[in-house]
Amino acid sequence: MIEFSDMSAAKIVIVDDQREVTRVLRSGLESLEHELTVTEFLSGEEAWLELSRSAPDLLISDVRLPGMSGFDLVKRFKARAPEAKVILISGAAEPKVRKDVAQAGANAFFFKPIEMADFLDAVERVLGMVETVLPHELDLERQDAEVEAEEERQAKGMSGRIADLREKLGAQAVLLVGDRGQVVVRSGTLPKPEVESVLLPAVLPAFISTAKASQFLRKPLPESLLTFKGQEFDLALTHVGDAYAFAILLKELKPDDLPTISRMTQAVVQEVLLDLSKLGVAMAAPSAAAEPEPAPEPEELPIDPELDALFSKKTKVKAGDADAFWETSSAGSSSASMISTDALSYDQAMQLGLAPPEE
Repeated sequence: MIEFSDMSAAKIVIVDDQREVTRVLRSGLESLEHELTVTEFLSGEEAWLELSRSAPDLLISDVRLPGMSGFDLVKRFKARAPEAKVILISGAAEPKVRKDVAQAGANAFFFKPIEMADFLDAVERVLGMVETVLPHELDLERQDAEVEAEEERQAKGMSGRIADLREKLGAQAVLLVGDRGQVVVRSGTLPKPEVESVLLPAVLPAFISTAKASQFLRKPLPESLLTFKGQEFDLALTHVGDAYAFAILLKELKPDDLPTISRMTQAVVQEVLLDLSKLGVAMAAPSAAAEPEPAPEPEELPIDPELDALFSKKTKVKAGDADAFWETSSAGSSSASMISTDALSYDQAMQLGLAPPEE
């Protein structure tokens, strides 16, 4: 590790074909409370002329330069000064770039636009100006492993993962099926063609609906396993999120196989869900219609003072009074009482001389 003192300034070389980038990085470095000597170059060839004469303590370079690339520059520089420190930067956010950076032996790596606080922190740590280990964001070995895993995952694809699952389970076929029985991916040979056209559309909707139980139990990803025993083959269904399922067809399904099936299928569920999301496929089953909101309470209308006074004077009606009222009403159905109504019968019109005489 390089030791620093007030009498010795750390030498830093910045290489980038964009003048604005080198100026910003230089300005940031000069803000540190350390003695630094900073030199800027716009090409790998110019930088190499300086590096071949005098090795700096730290080389900061873009990976893509006109002519000699940043990787070629670092390779030559590390061959001459193996203990020197290197920070690489790039404007291309590609997994392959991270892998190449790790192989180049860089101590830290940043994508543009660079977060200046993180960059300056990395410079201090790389040069040993602070006595702490590098944070995990700058751990290029870990980044390299993540890149390799991502590249392997992308190369295999969803079909490859389901084919691997079928092989590990020793199944006749494994299908990724939607909530209505539609087959998204199939690996293997079906024992009967009716499996796709008849069996799966019949059992899948009910099975997918069991995801609601998982939601009630606060299980984000349902892990239910449903099995059917048959004479020619057995069927196992397991959830892939709440809108898809794996349909696994085996010649014989034993009780001891269930933990293995559950473990192996859940190991690939996250990968398949990620593949589906990248394809823009809906990840959730259609939700049930929302329950209607309760009707609002009716507003109380202001009470008319006159009506209130009238109702306050009400008296209790006796049963005899009510009977007398109805008897009087029925008795008043004579023609004289009916004349005051708005409508006349034909007989009433005849009595009043308003109807034409009968022929």
